[in-house]
Amino acid sequence: MPTLPNDGAEPPFKTWFPPDGGYRFELITLPPDGIPAPADIDKPQALAETKKLLPGLTDVMDPKHPGWHSTDTIDLLYVVSGECILKLDSGETTPLKAGDMLIQTGSRYAWANPGNSPFALLVVSIET
Repeated sequence: MPTLPNDGAEPPFKTWFPPDGGYRFELITLPPDGIPAPADIDKPQALAETKKLLPGLTDVMDPKHPGWHSTDTIDLLYVVSGECILKLDSGETTPLKAGDMLIQTGSRYAWANPGNSPFALLVVSIET
C-alpha cells in the first residue's frame, strides 16, 4: 500500500501487476492488426525477454486465443492516439478513439486495431 510522503524510491514489488492496494501507470502502444512480425525475430527469445521485463504479464494471456486476457486489476484507460476496438468475451465490441476513456474491471478482453496507424493507451492498473 502506498504511503505518504513517498521518497520516490522504486517500489518493492517486481511483477508487472501491482500487489494488493498497489497501482501501475502504463503507456501501451499497439500496431495495426495484420502487421507481420519482423522476419528475423527470434520468437522464443522475444518471449523470454517479455517475461523478464514484464514478469507476470504473459501469465494472464490466453495462449489459444492470442491477445485475449483478463486481470485482477481495475484499469482506468485513456486513448492517447489512434483508434481501437475493445472486444469483450461476451461478443460485445466498443470502438474507441483518441480522447475516449473507459474503466475495465476484470472481464476477459482483447484489443483490435483495424486502422492504419498504432494506437496508444494510457492505463492506471489498480490491484484490489
